[in-house]
Amino acid sequence: MVTTLPFGDRKLFPIAAKRGMLAENGRGDARMKRAASLLLALALLSSGALAAQDEALGLYTPLDEGQQAALEQAAASAAAEVLLPDMTDGEKALALHDWLVLSCRYNLTPYQDMAYGALVRHEAICRGYARGFSFLAGQAGLPCVYTYSAALGHAWTLTELDGSYYGIDPTWDDDHYERIGFVNHRHCMFSAETGRAQNHYGEDTSVTAGGGPYEAAPWHDAVTRVIFDGPYMYFINRSLRLIRCEREGWECRTLYTISEGWPGFFEDYDGSAAPAAGLEAIGGRLWLNTPFSVVSLAPDGTDVQTEYSAGGADGYICGIVRRGGKLVCSLSVSMRNAGYELRTVRLCGKQPRPA
Repeated sequence: MVTTLPFGDRKLFPIAAKRGMLAENGRGDARMKRAASLLLALALLSSGALAAQDEALGLYTPLDEGQQAALEQAAASAAAEVLLPDMTDGEKALALHDWLVLSCRYNLTPYQDMAYGALVRHEAICRGYARGFSFLAGQAGLPCVYTYSAALGHAWTLTELDGSYYGIDPTWDDDHYERIGFVNHRHCMFSAETGRAQNHYGEDTSVTAGGGPYEAAPWHDAVTRVIFDGPYMYFINRSLRLIRCEREGWECRTLYTISEGWPGFFEDYDGSAAPAAGLEAIGGRLWLNTPFSVVSLAPDGTDVQTEYSAGGADGYICGIVRRGGKLVCSLSVSMRNAGYELRTVRLCGKQPRPA
């Protein structure tokens, strides 16, 4: 069976509304902060003022009890899947950012402006992405501000990490949602000054993204999810290198280099190269794709094995992602507005099968 992934041009739709939603936490222990953050995130979604304004604009769809329960369960499941007990605030935000970008698709749907759309239906526009991240941040005990710019017609978040606020925009980091496994990080943890350079301005909140050390984190060059394993994190960067980075000190080492590049027309919105790579950790090994193969290797970069090779008629491998117990790769002969065939790579063998 062949599954195509339709997609169109990215558009941001101006909305004639402006509001600031500041989730403030008092000081206390981690459990109290987490509970307060989650309740405040829930308040952003269910407050009468928010509902009334969005309903007047035709943007709000009230949730019934079952839908609310599904929303809370989705957020709890995401946190349980990607958060580790020893993570810093920045690592928590990064893991939740990557989960949201990989699980949600930019699309117009009945719940497009709500966290329910982003976390349960996995389809949303910028307001839904931002509210979805705010809800996830509440699970992690991270104070988070939803902010909207009427000038841009765009929403993102300001999140407090280790005492300083950073801008986090999961929508603009999902700028190639047609490629499974691709995660941009250029809009993950930026200061107000950096945000202006990235075209983030006009936010409707008094909170300022002061930024800090996370602005210099090595993951800003990552084009895949960042995988955390013990004292290390792993990602593929724009130079087609698989990087192992120490979580403390951020000392990085290249484990593997993808020698073949994707076609020149495969570009980011600023014209820079945007590799179509994906990265997963399965069975104690790292799995990644090149344009023509899926390979696995040990976490120290040794024992490289080719798990699947694409034939000439298959086209290019445009990313991989784990779905349940399967590893799915995306194939396309032409990677611009062309639709993608999904195949499942057997984790215990070399032969693909239809997804």
